[in-house]
Amino acid sequence: MSEVKITPLARRLAEENSIDWRQIKGTGPDGTVVERDILAFLAKVMAGEVNLPPTPEEVAPPAGVVPDMAQA
Repeated sequence: MSEVKITPLARRLAEENSIDWRQIKGTGPDGTVVERDILAFLAKVMAGEVNLPPTPEEVAPPAGVVPDMAQA
């Protein structure tokens, strides 16, 4: 199996929108994922045709616990 290729702009768009670009079929040269592929995927998300996986929420430290910066 060959590694999926992606352009730098497409990678940035995918990462900014929490998209796993490895699951997108690229339409660029040799199947490279390009900007229009990410934008097309985002259009499907906006239309409700595709759901993005939920992003993990940051877990706050318990109240009253002060981290010890000396351990860092």
